[in-house]
Amino acid sequence: MKPDKKESRIKEFRKAQRRIDELHTLIAQSPCIPLKNKIFVGHFRFFKVREDILRSSIGNEVKLVVDACNTWVLGKKHDPKTYENCHGIVYCRYFGETTVSKQCLRPLSQEQIDKINFPNRPSFIRRWFDIEEKTKSYGSKNVVYRRYFPKIPSHMLEFAFKPAYITEEKIKIGDYESELAKVYQFMSANKGWEAINGSYKDEWYSNADKKRILEKIKSREVDQYLNSTQ
Repeated sequence: MKPDKKESRIKEFRKAQRRIDELHTLIAQSPCIPLKNKIFVGHFRFFKVREDILRSSIGNEVKLVVDACNTWVLGKKHDPKTYENCHGIVYCRYFGETTVSKQCLRPLSQEQIDKINFPNRPSFIRRWFDIEEKTKSYGSKNVVYRRYFPKIPSHMLEFAFKPAYITEEKIKIGDYESELAKVYQFMSANKGWEAINGSYKDEWYSNADKKRILEKIKSREVDQYLNSTQ
């Protein structure tokens, strides 16, 4: 029996897609070199516990939760509108996990919360976290996943700011980047994304989205730098 031409083509596209993922990983893992002059890119906005709350009997507990669940949004300190385009996830008693258009403390997975040495752990978690449980079935096996949503009242918090800089850059891996461009070109020219996904979508080479994606990459690298300096 002759192999189905369409099926063979799909296999070729999936192989190319896997290679794209591999190349992105290889490029991401390439070493960095320090910049001669660091580049200022704005201010990270994050949460801190108000001073009067810190001085109270619960101040240390609130700080432990905030330190574990803090978030950082990059923008311009003197232009609050630059921080508006962000989303957070909160817990609602009636609807569970809900996405909101504002900066929030982030929820923790079971794995993340297990790594934190909270005092009087069971009672501490009951007091300061809402717990959402979801059950997923894998054949005859049911697995329960838990997420822990911090329930720190907003009046206990205020925003703080920290300058953000890019201090290093990736060494360009010419061979990998060249191959990546060729594979993307192959997928685009042959409508490989459409064949795999059912609709043509190539974000990386879309002029409308390319700038946004590059900004995300830059923000992620800055975020990694910030966390490494804390």
